[in-house]
Amino acid sequence: SLTIYEVLLRDFTGDGSDSDGKHFGTFRTALPKVKYLATLGINAVELMPVMEFNGNNSWGNNTNNYMALDKAYGSPKDMRDFVAECHRHGIAVILDIVFNQSDGLHPWYQMYSAEANPFYNAVAPHDYSVLNDWRQESPIVRQQWDDCLRYWLTEYNVDGFRFDLV
Repeated sequence: SLTIYEVLLRDFTGDGSDSDGKHFGTFRTALPKVKYLATLGINAVELMPVMEFNGNNSWGNNTNNYMALDKAYGSPKDMRDFVAECHRHGIAVILDIVFNQSDGLHPWYQMYSAEANPFYNAVAPHDYSVLNDWRQESPIVRQQWDDCLRYWLTEYNVDGFRFDLV
């Protein structure tokens, strides 16, 4: 069984004292804390969304690029180092991913008007829409999800995913 510790990198090692993100936590500042996490007896870390989002101050639920690490959290090498350090301590890394919605800055959202967009629903067919609702039945949208999951598994060696409202 898993004992999971959820981490919002922004707050985990940062103090969040200013809006420009200079005091927000990163993979690099979280790296020395992995040993501490292991002492808690956890065996998995769930990272709240780390994919590119609008602005610097977010929980990451406003994704606008599913295959890019957000600039606020550091470099791809920083994330790879963090994942490797977790694995050295017997801790799995789970990514929280938001496949139900995206930010208005996602390129596919900007390509079409809301009414003509083949990738998004003009009106969400459910009661849980917050931002721009993906058209889940689209084969291209589904392929994007498959590509995205493979990318994070291969490029960053993560161990699994938690899906938000999908």
